[in-house]
Amino acid sequence: MLLVAACGPKLSELPEASVQIYAPDTKDVPKDTLAHIFRTDGEEENALWGSSIATYIPVIDGKHMPVISANTAVPLRPGPHAIVVGYSSPTSNDLVPLRLDAEPGKNYLVLQQHAHYGLENLLPGKDYAPYVCIVDRETGEIVSPKTPGTYGAAEDFYDEPSTGPTASIRGTYRRDGIARVSAYVLTIDGKYVRGEEATLFDPQRPDYASSHRLTPGIHAIGIGTIFANMEGAYAFLLDAKPGQSVVVRIKDTMHFARLGQDKWWVVTVWAEDEETGQHIIPETDLLMQKLPF
Repeated sequence: MLLVAACGPKLSELPEASVQIYAPDTKDVPKDTLAHIFRTDGEEENALWGSSIATYIPVIDGKHMPVISANTAVPLRPGPHAIVVGYSSPTSNDLVPLRLDAEPGKNYLVLQQHAHYGLENLLPGKDYAPYVCIVDRETGEIVSPKTPGTYGAAEDFYDEPSTGPTASIRGTYRRDGIARVSAYVLTIDGKYVRGEEATLFDPQRPDYASSHRLTPGIHAIGIGTIFANMEGAYAFLLDAKPGQSVVVRIKDTMHFARLGQDKWWVVTVWAEDEETGQHIIPETDLLMQKLPF
């Protein structure tokens, strides 16, 4: 670590991370119709929703969300949103892309809660993970379904349309020796997409390059990323057009970048129309790991 620190890049020499900071345009939205979302802080107990460990919100609608306190209200325009929810525990640090259809004037809360653990979790190929969800802060009603923190624990999957006009979206994957590099479709509208089935020794896992059908209209797309042994998540809204094919891409190299006074390992992802090459989501740096020096 001392050798790495001594050779580490100076903050002033690093490029600024290519991220858009979340700042919703609320000029045309009456103040009393804005929705808001909050995170939890520490092991909270509440009569409405039970308990939750600390959560955070790193991405809203494809934009980076700075760290906020638990009592900070983050404004949302009424309508659909693609939100990445994160949580940390002694055994995991997971990121889960969800969809929230915000109603005017509502307040929402992001929760992480423990799942049931029983004998069925000891079966081969069966994973176990806490789940995340979004609830109405005033009533405790779940408004974004409970979603496991890891893909291997998923039981409820996204159902692709089988009839009518559709669009499609797929990820990309390559292997460089033992290193994997991928930006893949992880969730659609808050539900994990179907991937590779569990085996005797491994839980179910995503199919990193598979294509998934969408009905025309607005969808919350959750992207998973892998670069060597680092994993991340990203989410954006996609207005899918009939017949459109969208591909999510990732650059072949990681690099250092700065955001404020912090240094990060980042990877760059984007989404484009597969036929025209036009960028639907611009190139965006995902903050994979903060450098300690």
